[in-house]
Amino acid sequence: PALFCCPANSKRQQCQILKLFLDAPDYTVTDEDIIKFIWKGQSNVQINTFCSAGNKLGKRLEQAGCGVCFRRFGSDRYRMLFIDDLVDNDLT
Repeated sequence: PALFCCPANSKRQQCQILKLFLDAPDYTVTDEDIIKFIWKGQSNVQINTFCSAGNKLGKRLEQAGCGVCFRRFGSDRYRMLFIDDLVDNDLT
């Protein structure tokens, strides 16, 4: 993760997202946790903001040789999945 942490705001945000999911049980967090942890509970942030940031993080990790994606899990959560898991479990 240190590779992704730096003073630039967007990269710091990607590092925060990665840490949040890595620390979560089953790599799954609620929409509320995402907004509270990443955007400090700002009321004007919508979950679509996370979708954009999560896609950027996925592309950055792919460049480093680690494929991940974020999938909706239930009505109010996201789960981080490793690309190998998607292929192995035929979840694509």
